[in-house]
Amino acid sequence: MKENFVWKKNKLKLWQHFVVYVLTVITGLLGLLNLLMLREMILLLLLASSINPLSWAAIDKFSFILFAMTWLVTVYVSVHYYQKGFVNKRIWSYFLFITGVQVIILFLTHILPMLVGKGHYSVILTILEGIIGIACIVSSIYIKRSVNKI
Repeated sequence: MKENFVWKKNKLKLWQHFVVYVLTVITGLLGLLNLLMLREMILLLLLASSINPLSWAAIDKFSFILFAMTWLVTVYVSVHYYQKGFVNKRIWSYFLFITGVQVIILFLTHILPMLVGKGHYSVILTILEGIIGIACIVSSIYIKRSVNKI
């Protein structure tokens, strides 16, 4: 009986479901970009490695499947955290943290091939990605601490 009351109490409003949906779409699209960039990074790193070229196709396919499953799990987990964020009044903290982690992954997919000499990305854009990712994570922590003080 008590569980039913708690569930009804934490039910989200229509506009909150809409915000969760929009934030999930943003997270999913950024994750899809990460999926494609991770695949490209793996291929560029394979070019610079001493791995047998006959193994490249298998490594590409298995890594793509692994990254796709990770993307799917990220989307499902983000929906849960965004809904939980409305209940706990930490939606922006959760969104900034997840977005910051995704931007840091994007930064790594650009910087690692550049370090081995196979990358052809803009250095300024890559540094900007790193700064934005760190700023999102730091903002998330700051928002979380300021909400806890209230």
